[in-house]
Amino acid sequence: VIAEGKDADVGGGDPKKEGIVFVHGFGASGSQWSKAIKSISKCLPKNLVGNDTYEVVAPDLLGFGESEKPQLSYTQYLWESYVSSFVKEISLREKKWDEFLIGGNSIGGYTAMGVAADDTVPTSDAMKIRKR
Repeated sequence: VIAEGKDADVGGGDPKKEGIVFVHGFGASGSQWSKAIKSISKCLPKNLVGNDTYEVVAPDLLGFGESEKPQLSYTQYLWESYVSSFVKEISLREKKWDEFLIGGNSIGGYTAMGVAADDTVPTSDAMKIRKR
């Protein structure tokens, strides 16, 4: 997992924690996003004290990169479930993000679309799926 940036701290009240999840394409790994994350980080808004307002993660899909490679049938449904669980467990529960953006390329784009449409990923006023 690649992670850069700091949690938002705007002073007074609870800081808003936002994140971006990048999902890699077939045959690649989360590390393919390293240069993109560095470039995007320069363009992301800063809060009042100059800290990044977004945290960025790029997990390795199951069977690729440094992830486990169990003897399974690798399908888009497996990867969608895997990334959906990652978002719920890591991004929302552990990192306590209030909202996030998700995107990807190739099979990662398809997977990201499935996760965005997943009705088991909590949706509230604090977490919105934005169309860009």
